[in-house]
Amino acid sequence: SARPVHLLGSGAIMTEVLAAADALSALNHPVTVWSVTSYSELARDAQDADRARLLGHPTQSYLERLMQHEQGVFVAASDYMRMLPLSIAPWLPGPLTVLGTDGFGLSESRAMLRDYFEVSADWIVYATLAALADDAGCARTEAERYASARGLNLNAPNPRNGK
Repeated sequence: SARPVHLLGSGAIMTEVLAAADALSALNHPVTVWSVTSYSELARDAQDADRARLLGHPTQSYLERLMQHEQGVFVAASDYMRMLPLSIAPWLPGPLTVLGTDGFGLSESRAMLRDYFEVSADWIVYATLAALADDAGCARTEAERYASARGLNLNAPNPRNGK
């Protein structure tokens, strides 16, 4: 059976996350979409639980309770800084891939911005397929085929370095 996929989104990027979920489902990958209202609150709560455990008080954070029975790969997409979703990585039960714009807003439209910063639905699907391949220790054949079919430029310079 296929490895489960967990897509995390918040705010305006959620439409891209939902479109990516549809595309992944069409490719026969089981997908769960998680709406994250505050990465900062999840991270703070998890850090508080870590401290409580250090002091000998067994407890779980909200995120740990929520995810304790989940498995597979996790992909977060954000219109903001990548470090926000990365802040919860230690408490997820699988590898986390994060796509984000890192605070830049330099295009005429959201669609152009999301394509430039590689956070559009197509980039989310590609990142998920690549994460699944990496997690399974196999070639990224499906991811590369998808990127080619959707016209994604895998050789583009890193958008965070500017044009």
